Amino acid sequence: FLSSFNTAASDVFHPDWIKTNPREPEDGWYVVTVDLAGFEDSAVAGKSGKRLDNTAISMVKIHGDKQDWWVKTQIRGRWTVERTADQIVNAAREAQVTEVGIERGIAQQAMGPYLRDAMARLGYSFTIKLLTHGNRNKVDRIVWGLQGRLEHGRITFNPGPYLVDLTDELLQFPSKQTKDDGPDSLSYVDQMVETMPYLDMDQED
Repeated sequence: FLSSFNTAASDVFHPDWIKTNPREPEDGWYVVTVDLAGFEDSAVAGKSGKRLDNTAISMVKIHGDKQDWWVKTQIRGRWTVERTADQIVNAAREAQVTEVGIERGIAQQAMGPYLRDAMARLGYSFTIKLLTHGNRNKVDRIVWGLQGRLEHGRITFNPGPYLVDLTDELLQFPSKQTKDDGPDSLSYVDQMVETMPYLDMDQED
């Protein structure tokens, strides 16, 4: 009775590292990364529908001299492959990015034709950057991409409903009892930032 179940399951990420900031940084540029999973289509996803993870789409603004991250939102769900493609294109258009990072794999290959169709239908095109695990397992990759930045306040979050699930997944990570779609998608931002050419932060739109 009156118990709190918000205690973190591990010491990887701490609650006081989750810092919110409702004000979007004026300078910077957006990155969109996608962790694909859980298509509802039986032809693509197989028969394990209810047990599949969610697709998570992160929209993050890179800003400042140190290239800090401001997480605008994270869109997540288990949709049909067509709806998933629409969600990715809409996120890319909202962020006005010319490149979207998607993990290389079977799901990405299955998504290709649907993304091309969605781009043509919705009138917004971009290139796909294939992301990899970088010779790390998932746990190491997520820790590498997020732990130091969160601890030193270099990632802040726009308040919103998305943050409830994302915070829970971060604080429970790497528990097998909790999904890690949100942290997985967010950690891929690290690869996008490392491989993007230098942009003049003072340049006006």
